[in-house]
Amino acid sequence: MQIAFPDAEGRFAFTDLRPGEYRIAVRPADMESGERWVPGLEKMFAVEVAGGTATEVELPVAKQ
Repeated sequence: MQIAFPDAEGRFAFTDLRPGEYRIAVRPADMESGERWVPGLEKMFAVEVAGGTATEVELPVAKQ
């Protein structure tokens, strides 16, 4: 598991990922910091990362 926070433009960056399928989940902004949260697979976005090239994905979530 990797945790990332968006930059000022709402973008995330992950470096040195191996090729393969990854799942991305978004934690609700109003959730308490100590509260455990792991969504089901149906609430995650699947992303296929190819080797040797950058992968850009537009996620259908609202910027908060």
